[in-house]
Amino acid sequence: MMQAPVELSLASVAPLILPVNAAATAFEGFIAPTPQADRPASLWLRISGVQPGALTLRDARLEVCPELAALLAGQQDALVQRLAESASLAAFFVELQNMVDQLSLARPPPTSCRPATFYSSLSDEVAAIGWRHVAHLSDDLSQLDLAATDVAGRRHQLRLTLPPTFPAEPPSVAADLPAAFELRCAPGATRLADVLAQFECALAQHQQLWDSLDDLDLNAWVIEPTAAPRSAVYRRIALGQHVSLALSLDPAQPTAMPLDCRFMGAAAAVAPLRQRLHDNRGRWQPGHLLRHNLEAVLEVALPQRQGADAEEASADCAICYAYRLAAPDGEGEGDAPDISCDNAPCGIAFHRRCLVEWLNSDTTTRQSFNTLFGSCPYCSAPITVKTVA
Repeated sequence: MMQAPVELSLASVAPLILPVNAAATAFEGFIAPTPQADRPASLWLRISGVQPGALTLRDARLEVCPELAALLAGQQDALVQRLAESASLAAFFVELQNMVDQLSLARPPPTSCRPATFYSSLSDEVAAIGWRHVAHLSDDLSQLDLAATDVAGRRHQLRLTLPPTFPAEPPSVAADLPAAFELRCAPGATRLADVLAQFECALAQHQQLWDSLDDLDLNAWVIEPTAAPRSAVYRRIALGQHVSLALSLDPAQPTAMPLDCRFMGAAAAVAPLRQRLHDNRGRWQPGHLLRHNLEAVLEVALPQRQGADAEEASADCAICYAYRLAAPDGEGEGDAPDISCDNAPCGIAFHRRCLVEWLNSDTTTRQSFNTLFGSCPYCSAPITVKTVA
């Protein structure tokens, strides 16, 4: 007689991995690889987006410490496959532990000592470009940040991770740019002067984009992002009457009309703006700044943060008085207000969850299936909201 297979428990295969919330959708802790000199005895990781009762972990997201990331480099596809095929956390951690053990034995620990040619070559290369172009150099000389200034005086940095065989082997690069930056080097020799020149060329390609976005940040009420990185092409701006506009620019065509324009606010206030955007598309002038084109097409003057009616332009939730509401699982940046009162003189915005909680506490609220029918907390006009997004 065959015995039923024994179901693995998470505690038995990964005793240092524990849930971080009551819903058991996120777990965090450590796994221990095969002991190896100069490598940590335990490696931190976090897995979130776990759906209790789901057949696989296909939708889960894995975060790991830098040491584990280095060990798993090049294994992204295999990890995605393991998540998709694992029916439980325990099964996934068995697969992950086996993968980490095999990689730990196959890859020697990194050596801290680099060949003498590395140091002499790096010294010569830095001298060639000048120390004014060096923003940061790590203590072990494995990481170098190059600094460059564009024609508008904006400062930018390019992070280089230098391999021990530099300059024979090119560095890996990371930059805060709206488009991917790919380094092209001649085989067998990498010159920092060439790297810097390629970076400056990439900066020149984004001048129109940054000019328009900087002008918008300076002369309009930008709700988000609050501190935009240079890679961000998205803006959400206040238009007044509790209406905002979210838009994204194309880095390849920064002066063209944004393909993604989304109005947020009361339907009565949004409708005329949406109609003007459709009717006045011909007014868009590619040679003009984004702000000027928006004002021409929408036939409005964009309010500025200073001097604007803060209550009218505010995008914060009128119940919790915050813009971002933390997600139930604690993941992500949180939800923005996404429900507005359709009474035009009011137009107040709310988080869906805040409004659902408010209406559920009101005895006059009616419910039909997953929709609540109640009154706006501010103007008492009828308002509806679905209990699930």
